Amino acid sequence: MVKKEAVVIEVLAGKAKLSFDRSKMCGCCSNMFCGAKNRYIITADIPDGLQLKMNDKVEIGIDSRVSLLSGVMMFLLPSVSFLAGLYFFRGVGVIISFITGIALVSVYFFGLRLILRGREESFMKCKIIGVV
Repeated sequence: MVKKEAVVIEVLAGKAKLSFDRSKMCGCCSNMFCGAKNRYIITADIPDGLQLKMNDKVEIGIDSRVSLLSGVMMFLLPSVSFLAGLYFFRGVGVIISFITGIALVSVYFFGLRLILRGREESFMKCKIIGVV
């Protein structure tokens, strides 16, 4: 399980809005996905028996399988689609096959965005482990 610290910024009915400070993220995340904004905010379910209030520091966890799946979706599949474009259009010319590979990657990410629209939080579901 991948674990990170977050700060509670709002407590709702059975849920908490959590904020991550970009400067405290690992080098990979702060430069790529999680740190795309100065503050990254998610909503997570509050486990039974845990009382949270604003500005509490909590530890959250993301299942390793979900992290692996998101890595495959973000890196492996686009790479395969790019290489497929290069391979299948190699007889047309280098420039055309390169442009086709880039187009396939663009179509892949556009399709992925359409499929996951509105479901990002349910896909990357975080669990509050406890108060730090």
